[in-house]
Amino acid sequence: NIGKWIYLADAWEDMAQDAAAGRYNPILRAAQNAADNGADNSAENAAFPVRARDIMRERIRFLMTSCLEQASSALALLPAGPEQGILENVLYLGLRKKMEDMLDGQPLRGAGNQGKRVRR
Repeated sequence: NIGKWIYLADAWEDMAQDAAAGRYNPILRAAQNAADNGADNSAENAAFPVRARDIMRERIRFLMTSCLEQASSALALLPAGPEQGILENVLYLGLRKKMEDMLDGQPLRGAGNQGKRVRR
């Protein structure tokens, strides 16, 4: 479930680049199918990735939330251990916050922080 969450997050973040390069993107493809209304819904249309975000935002939110809920159910089955607190923090707070930020238009990847440690 976390793997599916990451796949969806990556596809969401890469929509514009994938469209510009002519690469497959599952969210763009689903948006093309959902918006089959005679408009230019081709991935090559520069405006389509923006419309695709509007078309798919709530569907992706549902799918990603479902992934987190299933992962939460799996975590609850594990015996409590010293790492449980951090796993719960990542699952219940961190990934959910990243999802909401990403779907609200903030970049998922920490701008300027890639490969660097962030001091807290």
